[in-house]
Amino acid sequence: MNAFLIYVTPVVAFIFFLNFIGILRDVKDGEKETTVQVLLGSFMFAFLVFALVLAGISNTIKTVERFPQFLLC
Repeated sequence: MNAFLIYVTPVVAFIFFLNFIGILRDVKDGEKETTVQVLLGSFMFAFLVFALVLAGISNTIKTVERFPQFLLC
């Protein structure tokens, strides 16, 4: 799972950035049909937040496993 996040998250972040630029360009030009782009952007944002939370939880679990047990009292 961590390998998946390591390789996929930067790609999703790059696509998210390009999609955001595209939405800004469409709004500037006056195009009103950005519903699909906004929906795609919201899914990518949710994935990025999920990846960050999962990475934090994973790191916390590994830290607790290495922590000396006598200090956890």
